[in-house]
Amino acid sequence: MPGTLVDVQGGLLPPDLLDRIAAGDAEGQDVSAFGLGSNRRLIDEVQRAFSDARAEWDAFQVRLNRSHESTTTLTRQYWGAPFLEILGFQSLRTQRGHIEAGDQRYDISHIAGEANDAPPVHIVAAGQSLDARSGRRSPHGSVQEYLNRSDAVWGMVTNGERLRLLRDSERFTRPTYVEFDLRGIFEGNQYSDFALAYRLLHRSRFPTDGTTVADSWLEKYFHRGIEEGGRVRERLRDGVEEALEALGQGLLAHPHSGALREALSTGRLDVAGYYRQLLRLVYRLLFLMVAEERRLIFPEGGGSDERAAAYQRYYSVAALRDRCERYFAGDEHHDLWLGLMQTFRIFRSRQDAEPLGLEPLDSELFGARACADLEGAACSNEALLQAMLRLSTFLDDADGDGRRRGRRASSRAVRRRVNYAALDVEELGSVYEALLDLQPRIETPVSADGYPTFNLVQGSERKQTGSYYTPPDLVRELIGSALVPVMNERLAEVPTRGEREQVLLGLRVLDPASGSGHFLLAAARRIALELAQVRAGDSGYSPAEYREA
Repeated sequence: MPGTLVDVQGGLLPPDLLDRIAAGDAEGQDVSAFGLGSNRRLIDEVQRAFSDARAEWDAFQVRLNRSHESTTTLTRQYWGAPFLEILGFQSLRTQRGHIEAGDQRYDISHIAGEANDAPPVHIVAAGQSLDARSGRRSPHGSVQEYLNRSDAVWGMVTNGERLRLLRDSERFTRPTYVEFDLRGIFEGNQYSDFALAYRLLHRSRFPTDGTTVADSWLEKYFHRGIEEGGRVRERLRDGVEEALEALGQGLLAHPHSGALREALSTGRLDVAGYYRQLLRLVYRLLFLMVAEERRLIFPEGGGSDERAAAYQRYYSVAALRDRCERYFAGDEHHDLWLGLMQTFRIFRSRQDAEPLGLEPLDSELFGARACADLEGAACSNEALLQAMLRLSTFLDDADGDGRRRGRRASSRAVRRRVNYAALDVEELGSVYEALLDLQPRIETPVSADGYPTFNLVQGSERKQTGSYYTPPDLVRELIGSALVPVMNERLAEVPTRGEREQVLLGLRVLDPASGSGHFLLAAARRIALELAQVRAGDSGYSPAEYREA
């Protein structure tokens, strides 16, 4: 995405799609789709809108500092409404009283149209939290619950400083939205972030009177994101498989890996054991890439700038990701491998972690025994970087089909980075599913001075052992048919909020055939959703309250 002033929560829209929208490369990004004259250029309209919005922002800040009027009135009248008018919202209807949906009433300031599915737009006072409850519900909670109970599918909530795009979330198990930092955009003069806001939030993107939700660009983007998520999972599966082969062969072929080759030749380490260690190595890399991109490496409030910079430069997997995108063919040194082993020790040993202000993970994945034979071997920079290239990037064909293993990539294919910050259990589970079909194979060298070769072939172990990955659609069905009825039955037996909270915290979920943990995580999210609602009562929970739950 253009910058750090756009925050996507819950995977509402994938970052790659937002990148294409920002660049004007996505469907529906021509001037006619915005309802503008064919003799006008969209880029000129965006630039003009940015200039007008900055002027409105500056005037609003002056008025905010000098006026004695209500901050809510000032925000709505002198910033929220004018800003949305710049985005094409010419007919915002002010709600003078409560708006009803189902059997509930909601305080929502505006509705953008006359139709039943017209998007709600709730503008609150500058400085007011979108997540903290004011009255029965938080501003975010009011709009989200209204969307869940009404015919409207898309809506917005803003305090003038931050603006969130929300969607009906009944199918989600956690809060989902796209947030724009308006203060950061206008005070930092961040045109690229504003361009994305204009291209995504313009009135023409939402359902309009006389059209269906399915015909709106936002809904099309939403479903396109779901489709592309499936293709990204396929590419990630291919990348993991190719990375395993590159590492498996690279380790066996290095002159300093004599102990590893001896362990395999004597039977102390069998092929299956070698493969399991390779899998753990790759999952270490995946784990660290997700943690680094989500900025979770350093504990909250910990890690000085100097320590964080030292980690980023010398120990991070991100540094390997940068390096693998430069030329590396023929690099037979193994200093990058030694550095990676030190990174693993940082997350294993307090002695190695403390100088950087980090905490060891105390996990089996990073334990000394998890990859013992691999850590005692060596791998050339070329082989390691080849593996990192496969894990870190994918070839994206211009026709949108992507690259599949065994098929030559199109000459139009562009290499893109995998966005690990957006990676979820579904993607990791998809990798796990693909690996169930593979069988490792090591072939002995023909000559005495040669090295063994490693590759992966299709196997039958999955069918023989009955090992299968549960797809997301089936997980959702299982949650709805198995967990939710039990949860509702238990809650019906207790009347008070405290008792209901304890019932939810006391639930135990067993998955006797857990592989990726997909079902268990979905169950935890669904219970957390109910727990947040119980704690909030009728007022509706905020994203922060959901995260705490």
